[in-house]
Amino acid sequence: MTVLDVLETASLYLNLRNELDYYFNENNSTLPSSENQNKFNLLLKALNLIVQEIAIEFKPVYKEESLTFVEGVASLSSLSEAVNKIVCVKDNNSLYKFLVEEGNIICETNGEKTVKYSFVPKVLEADDDICFDEEISEKCLAFGVLMEYMYLLNAFDEVSVWEDRFYKSLKNCVRDVGRYNMPKRRWL
Repeated sequence: MTVLDVLETASLYLNLRNELDYYFNENNSTLPSSENQNKFNLLLKALNLIVQEIAIEFKPVYKEESLTFVEGVASLSSLSEAVNKIVCVKDNNSLYKFLVEEGNIICETNGEKTVKYSFVPKVLEADDDICFDEEISEKCLAFGVLMEYMYLLNAFDEVSVWEDRFYKSLKNCVRDVGRYNMPKRRWL
C-alpha cells in the first residue's frame, strides 16, 4: 500500500478527488492550483501524523539489526531507524539483559549482537510505501487521515465523526482474531 493509495481514498471521502487528480493520475499534466497543493500537503501531513501515532501507540513496527558492543556499550545512533523502544538484545545462543541510557544500549556482552526494536516511521513522501504491510487497512488509514485533516482545519464537528470511525476500524485491525487465552486450571 502506498501513500498515494491512502490519500486517494481519503480524497474520495472528502469529495476532493477531481481537484487533486494531478497527484493520483499520471496522465494529468495540468498543474494544481496553490489551494489544491495546500490541500494535498495537509492530507500528507495528516497521514504522517496518523502513521506515527499508530506505530507508537497501537501497532509497533519492528526491525532487527546487528550492532557491535564494545565494553558492553553500543550507540542507538548506529541503528538505521529512529528508535521507539528496544525489545531485546540476542545472539544465536541467548538473550541478554540490557539498559538504555543516554543514547546507548548497555549490556554485559561484547561483540556483534542482534538488536530487535520498534521504530518511529520516517516522514513519508507521496511516492513512499507505508510500513504496516496490510496489517492496517487502507480504509482505516484513510479514516485516520480524515480525522487529522479535520483537526488541522479546526473543523471540530467533523473530527468527532472521523475519530469514531477511525478508532473503531483501528480496533478491528489490531485485534487478535481467533486467539483466545484460556485461564489456567485450578485444583480444588
